[in-house]
Amino acid sequence: MSEINDFDLLASCLAGDCGSYAKEWADRECRSLFDKIRSEITNLSFQITSQELKNGEEHWSASLNENSVRKWTEQERCFIHALPLSLFNGTHVREIFDLVASMDGHLYREFSRLRPTAVEKKINIYSTMFEEIYHKWSGTEISMGMVLKNFISGGWGLDKIKPSSLLLEFCKDMLARGSQTNGQLFLLLHVVQRFQWSFREWNDIIAPYLPNFLSEQQWKSFPYQVRMSLLDEAHNSWGASQEIKDQIIEQLNSLLENSRGNWMISTAVFDALQALGGLEKDEIEYEATVRNELASILKGKETVKKCEDAYSVHIKSFDHPYQNAYWAVINELNNEELKKLYTRALKGGIDKSSFGVPLALYYVAKFEDPTTADAIRPFTKIPAFDDTMPQSGTEACLLAHVALGWLGVPIISQLNSNLNNAAKAFLAYAEIMYWLNRRDLSQGEKTKGMSKPWKILQNHKLGVSVDVLRNFADITKESMTHFAQDRDVIVSLQQAFPGEAAEIYRQGLINPEIQSGYYRHERLDDTLTHAIHGLGYYGNQTDLPLLKKYTAHPVFGSSALSAIEEIESRHQV
Repeated sequence: MSEINDFDLLASCLAGDCGSYAKEWADRECRSLFDKIRSEITNLSFQITSQELKNGEEHWSASLNENSVRKWTEQERCFIHALPLSLFNGTHVREIFDLVASMDGHLYREFSRLRPTAVEKKINIYSTMFEEIYHKWSGTEISMGMVLKNFISGGWGLDKIKPSSLLLEFCKDMLARGSQTNGQLFLLLHVVQRFQWSFREWNDIIAPYLPNFLSEQQWKSFPYQVRMSLLDEAHNSWGASQEIKDQIIEQLNSLLENSRGNWMISTAVFDALQALGGLEKDEIEYEATVRNELASILKGKETVKKCEDAYSVHIKSFDHPYQNAYWAVINELNNEELKKLYTRALKGGIDKSSFGVPLALYYVAKFEDPTTADAIRPFTKIPAFDDTMPQSGTEACLLAHVALGWLGVPIISQLNSNLNNAAKAFLAYAEIMYWLNRRDLSQGEKTKGMSKPWKILQNHKLGVSVDVLRNFADITKESMTHFAQDRDVIVSLQQAFPGEAAEIYRQGLINPEIQSGYYRHERLDDTLTHAIHGLGYYGNQTDLPLLKKYTAHPVFGSSALSAIEEIESRHQV
């Protein structure tokens, strides 16, 4: 049994489905695993390091010392991934929560050790350190991170399992005692969120405690990740009693006053207030103000101020305390008024943050009116390399190219401009998507238009194409589907050219040391992880030896194994 590396089989052993002997063996291995996890926790260390950015600045941050992370065997990793199952069935509830408490204690000691340096460098490190342990989605993983990621992602079949009443009672007792550490609360919140929509007994067990958690005294002690999870739970507490909802609303309003400048927190607070009905009365009264704003924007000749005001109204329709009032009044407009509003909004959004731009582009593009091309065309420029919202900037650039291609209007190629290789590869992807969507052209004309962009993307010596595919893949999974719906629109180069995409991924993994990206904060680990998954999806049997070279890597091992499994299942090797 020591040779078993199959997750499903190990999970069956833990559940007792393989007989009493297998169950006893699996339980012994779990107890031994807990000792090893404690040992890993004790030996973990953090460091404050600097990274030189593309503009020459130094970026300081806290990071895990990878040499302090335990090297787990494949069977041990399977058992770690199976721990949520033993938690759900009530077998090792206290043990797992105790491990989290131990991790939190060690995390605080490391924070205290590094705090003088962090103060000197003027950086906040606690939330970063917490994320490294509990919420890291790529790179080196520690055991507790693997367990938490399983809860959040719902992987390994967790959604199919009914939780034990022992787990429910333990969570209730922990909340009642109020003695949980930050990591324990983070775990508890994700356990509850996993089950509250499927099992009635899990509904609103946290809601009575939210007013205390959201109070200023408690709030300031939580890392960012716990704060966002608490706001998610506040949003989900609409089924609580009116008395409790009123208490939550009161605390949320206090948080709103203290979270100005942090748009992620303030947006989550707005969302929670709206879900709880904390803004309904004021929103209805505010609709008259919105109507006056829109009337001023839409009447008469277009001016710079009207375009800027239109952009402001667009942003307010999804990022404002009374966003429902804006949305309700906008929905009263006819199609011509809507087209005018969003066309002016686009013109008002030029050279501003990319936040909200993709949605405005979508609203304008769906009218399929070539006269709107002048409003769309400015967004074909490459986003700033230090864009604070790179995913939004990437989406805007792609959607602008796709929309102009669909409308059949010309663009001016930017590939001759004075840009670095990463920037040219980024634009090459977007320009290929433009030509693919020129439905008015013959295939020969499209191929000719794509020839120069393809030469850039297929120049593997530059080492920039893999990260370009990663950036665009991140935004074509969901955000572009609205525009593509009911149209023959192509939004993914990988899907249109799977063989060419596989070769880009292949060459990236053959030459990992030269890979780089366009945006300021690109990480090589993310780039290579994407290349491994991409080769698994688009590659073939000939790629198995290359992927096997990555299976022993501490960062990329699990991704490589998944990619190999993907190819083998597809080709039935």
